[in-house]
Amino acid sequence: MSSKILLEAKNIIRDFPGVRALNNVNYVLHKGEVHAIVGQNGAGKSTLVNIISGAYLADHGEIFLEGKKVNINNPHKANELGIYTVHQELSLAVHLNVGENMFLGREVPRRFLNFFIDWKKVKEKTDKIMRKLGVRINYSESVKNLKVAEQQLIEIAKGLLMESKILILDEPTSALSQLEIKKLFEIINTLKGHGIGIIYISHRMEEIFEVADTVTVLRDGNKIGTYKVCELDYKKIISLILGRKLSEVNKKFFRGKKSIGKEILKVEGLVSKGVNNVSFNLCQGEILGLAGVMGSGRSELVKTIFGVQKRDSGRIYIEGKEVNIKNQRDAIYLGLGYTTEDRKKEGVFLKQNVGFNLTIIILKKLANKGWLNKREKEAAKKLIAKFNIITPSLKREIKFLSGGNQQKVIIARSLAGKLKVLF
Repeated sequence: MSSKILLEAKNIIRDFPGVRALNNVNYVLHKGEVHAIVGQNGAGKSTLVNIISGAYLADHGEIFLEGKKVNINNPHKANELGIYTVHQELSLAVHLNVGENMFLGREVPRRFLNFFIDWKKVKEKTDKIMRKLGVRINYSESVKNLKVAEQQLIEIAKGLLMESKILILDEPTSALSQLEIKKLFEIINTLKGHGIGIIYISHRMEEIFEVADTVTVLRDGNKIGTYKVCELDYKKIISLILGRKLSEVNKKFFRGKKSIGKEILKVEGLVSKGVNNVSFNLCQGEILGLAGVMGSGRSELVKTIFGVQKRDSGRIYIEGKEVNIKNQRDAIYLGLGYTTEDRKKEGVFLKQNVGFNLTIIILKKLANKGWLNKREKEAAKKLIAKFNIITPSLKREIKFLSGGNQQKVIIARSLAGKLKVLF
């Protein structure tokens, strides 16, 4: 790792109405360094990265690139300055091929007939960058035919095509298998060798110790500290993130084994789009894990049970009684709750306020001769306090909350009803 500073963010402050998302945060990234940013949901990780990548503007503070002060007022400006973000939700045009995606918006015209694309140069440049990454992906292959890990490499390759000096990787392993994660880490080490600085966001602590050189810990919008990975162990980093000793956390949340009760959910031979003859059962007090890589059918299985996706065949039983779940309303009425993987598209009503999002599934229970106002407010306030949701008021549109607080709202909403099973 070079000692040369690529990026320095000084005294960054960002306020949302009623909430300080970042409070005088300083962050330094060196050439050839993987610098991880860690913290709980709502700690300020996404806000800091969004400011560096031009998606948000800081209310106060300065950003320097290689010692020169810069004004990053939009993502296009960040790209021009050599900062490229690979988001958790990939932004490729899946109906186009690899080369078309690589050069989308940066097409290479022919020398004399500049209204035609020079596909020979597209191929040459794509192949060159793929060799630099140490991977083999045909430039003419349709993106929709690629694995998620390969699609992610296309995003990284797009950053290299723009000769980026800084790559921001936001939860890059969330949809990858162990072998694919290993390959990604090899590529990250290759990029380090080329002097590229990498900002790495992840909730997976084992990855931080494997791939990062340096770690910055954020908590409630404040920078707790920056540490060399060799200075930390698992217990210390968790304590820094939570603000208390791990032993205290264990006492609060892990109180020994809980007894498993009677069967509460049973699925027999479930078939739907992406789901082929799946059966399982779940008991009260039990946590059942559904594992698999992207495309294996995990999400489709849950969506089918919850009524989001049509069931072709199979049976579902709740507390021993067969049920016919046609839609989400049926599922909620039967005591099922669902925290979606796509929070913005499927989890919250972005244009509605926090109170509405919290109480939407319990309005019938709260209604008193058709009047909701007071009881709805009281219920929403209790949920905000119980789940420590940071919001200036119930009336604040949920789109202005941090990602972590939006997630808390979704979980709180599910737990507000008479819940039997939470997906």
